[in-house]
Amino acid sequence: MQPPGERAGGTMPATTMQAVGRGFGLFGGLFVLLLIAGSLTLRNAGADGSGIRAGGLVLALFVAAVLAVVETVGYLRRVRQQPAPQAGVEQSALMTYAAAVILSLLALNLLAIGYNFASERGWFGLESGRYSYGPAHAREPALILAPGVSVEILPSAASLGNASFDRFDISKEGVVVVREGARLVDMASGEALIEGRDHFSGFAFAGDGLALVNYDGDLGYYDGAGFRYVGRLPFVDADLAGSNDRSRLLIHRLVADPSGRTPAIIAVREGRAARALSGSRDPIDIVADDGSQAYYAVGSALYRLARPGRPELLLTLPGEGQHIVGIAAADGALYFSTTRTVYFLADGLVLPLAIGIGGRLRLHGPDLYVLHSTSGRVFRIALDRPGENS
Repeated sequence: MQPPGERAGGTMPATTMQAVGRGFGLFGGLFVLLLIAGSLTLRNAGADGSGIRAGGLVLALFVAAVLAVVETVGYLRRVRQQPAPQAGVEQSALMTYAAAVILSLLALNLLAIGYNFASERGWFGLESGRYSYGPAHAREPALILAPGVSVEILPSAASLGNASFDRFDISKEGVVVVREGARLVDMASGEALIEGRDHFSGFAFAGDGLALVNYDGDLGYYDGAGFRYVGRLPFVDADLAGSNDRSRLLIHRLVADPSGRTPAIIAVREGRAARALSGSRDPIDIVADDGSQAYYAVGSALYRLARPGRPELLLTLPGEGQHIVGIAAADGALYFSTTRTVYFLADGLVLPLAIGIGGRLRLHGPDLYVLHSTSGRVFRIALDRPGENS
């Protein structure tokens, strides 16, 4: 027989195997503990950027590995020096591990504080962990701008960093709501207002609330918890737009009606009966309202509705594929957009404001907002109206 702890037939001694197994078990347990505690620590410290999360993960792996190696070596020494370790020795080791975990969490807190300090100042190319400017290719589109025009991307919540939006609107208070898939989301906070089985073809701020319409033609509003049904429209596949002052809601049909039996555009104002503005048989692509008159587009043609049922053709864009996808109007100013260019229309003259960007438009305050059709992100266009300073 060989003494305990010596090799027999080239196999690893039982004590060493126990120590290695103990080390792997300790590594797994410590890594999970550090990962959970570290994630909570970083979140509470307000550091949610991908870079800081990766740094926390590496730190958790490193600390868990070091502690596991230290414990394995220490366990072997204790066993060889004292085959039956006393409880005090094990308790001392546990106190050391607890202190190491506490120091690691303290290091994570200091890392998070440093990351936030640097990101808020834009050091080392970092961005704030609370916000995102979307994928890198979406942040700085190649643009040609008119004099006095500047364009900047609006940040979203960090949780929406890789999201692409296809609808948006802005409340009186400046809250931007976007549609991401089947969800309606507050873009700044990332909070989902509507999600689940209800899919909405359109939404718009009107009055003091957010109006909604689903693909079945059910009209309602967001009541703080979900969709509150109001009534059924005479057609399905509808979209909504609020007037610039949010006093009127426009509902328009997205599909053609060869029979002409259903209105194409309906105006709803609080306390008044709904009113049909257009009986066009064509599908209406986009509408806007400056509070006194409505505008709409069918393909490349832009119309004004100064009176119900009396559309006035303002212009038709030349060339194929030049569809108008966005309109915004207020205080005598009219803007419209294709997927590639945002225009200003004044006195029959069409002036390009920004080439290389385009999509749905919305006015809020002095600025024009566009949901870029290519990137699916929201941009603000700050401008001096053409002709004001000439």
